[in-house]
Amino acid sequence: MKQVSTIVNCLVQVYRCRFTILAWIVAMLASSCQKPHDHIKKTVPFKAEFATTAIIVQAGPPELDSITGQGDGSPVGKSSLIAQSQFDADGNLTGTLIFTTANGDKIFCTDQGHAPDIDENGDITLHFESTIKGGAGKFAGATGTLSATALGSIYTSEGSVSFDGTITY
Repeated sequence: MKQVSTIVNCLVQVYRCRFTILAWIVAMLASSCQKPHDHIKKTVPFKAEFATTAIIVQAGPPELDSITGQGDGSPVGKSSLIAQSQFDADGNLTGTLIFTTANGDKIFCTDQGHAPDIDENGDITLHFESTIKGGAGKFAGATGTLSATALGSIYTSEGSVSFDGTITY
């Protein structure tokens, strides 16, 4: 009887050891499973154009503007934008900008520039820089810089803006 008990105890210990090793292997495999793009970031050109509508929320200084737009570009595809811009008494522009792709991915930017040039016909040209400060969806953690040119008129709220730069995501 003692031999049977000893044999049974040995078998239990062997199976416990095998189970522990198997559990360890499964845990190691599970922790190493990741999507291929989880750790690999890529830097690509960012080029996009949007038709915009601007509304002066507060006459200045500081002037506060709200801008919305619809457009298309790479890598955002068909997308929209929402911007909040402020011009101080010296004509300095600061603001925020959010691009939203058709599937809901987002890119968050901060903007900096200087007062727009307005010609004798009332046409506006505004050059500014956007710094990409993250995002959502596939653009979570994105970085980059964009040069932008906005065109409009003091006589209408309609305009356009184009972006050219790079994004890393």
